[in-house]
Amino acid sequence: MVRRPLPRRAAAAALALFCAGLLSTCDFLASDIFPSWLSYAEARFDLETAVADFVTASNPLNGIDVEYIRTLSGEDLIVVLFIGNTNRRLLILDPGDMETLATLNDAANFTPFLGAASDGNLACGTRSIDPVTFATSPGANIGVSGSRQWVLRTGVGSDQYLIGFDNGLFNVQRHKYNFDWTNYIGLTSGTTWAAPYPLSPWILLDCETDTLGTGANFLFAYNGGTDQIGFASYFNATAAIEANPRDFLNAASDRTGPFPMDEGRAWLTSGGPVAFRRGDKGTDRLIRYRFGTGDYSAGIQSEELDSIPIDDDDELRVLSFDASGTWWFAYDRRTGYLYKLRTWWK
Repeated sequence: MVRRPLPRRAAAAALALFCAGLLSTCDFLASDIFPSWLSYAEARFDLETAVADFVTASNPLNGIDVEYIRTLSGEDLIVVLFIGNTNRRLLILDPGDMETLATLNDAANFTPFLGAASDGNLACGTRSIDPVTFATSPGANIGVSGSRQWVLRTGVGSDQYLIGFDNGLFNVQRHKYNFDWTNYIGLTSGTTWAAPYPLSPWILLDCETDTLGTGANFLFAYNGGTDQIGFASYFNATAAIEANPRDFLNAASDRTGPFPMDEGRAWLTSGGPVAFRRGDKGTDRLIRYRFGTGDYSAGIQSEELDSIPIDDDDELRVLSFDASGTWWFAYDRRTGYLYKLRTWWK
């Protein structure tokens, strides 16, 4: 669940592909460069055409977010958010065949705050979206920053937290609301990592409500050493994150890490955190780590469960994993398709 702004080089390549002639899908699948990851594909969406319809001279594409959302009202949705200079567009796709169910435009209110709220609706920025009719209504109105943010629930129809990250202060900000965003309860933002863990610089990469619907998972990256490393922490009661200040590692019910990652790219899943590793002289990999393993003070890394080779470059970009660990999404610029893929451990 993470916004992946396009790097300059990748952004230029992405914009160029909308004007360039690309290989046909049939030619691609029949070629000698058939990628192993494609065997996990379940459905695809013509992202190239969708972006070309969104981009104009005054509205270049600045970023794309793709998320698989399981709402508390029982609706599963794939949401694709396009972020441009003058417009923002939310595509809601069928979770099975990835056919378009709705196209919503809202430059003022849509942000990369995407999640399943406690009232059963889909949250997108300051709007709340009915997952069946796709009608929009007011949502969170305080604390929505315009950057990537998350929602943590304390239970069905119960209070929830809008989670953000203040990079300058290295703070996890917790804006507390009631179940349907109509009552803002307050902000808690004091954050620390007590010894033996490093204090800074670190960032929040991902945040998910646990499978029980009452706990909180966090994923952090630490950038202060020679190599970037990741940590995951779990609180079995979401309300426990309200303490000020809150130590998000030592105070957690369970910790995972350190584990290596590259480019600040990792995701939370119920089967363990998945991190991207750039191949030094070999193939890039996506690696899944076992929850509850690793010890920073003893210099012990988390246990690797499994991995998949994948060359993530200007031609292919891994975008997200869903919280249940069932699906992941990748964009292949050679075909112009966004692929929904089964995870390799399911």
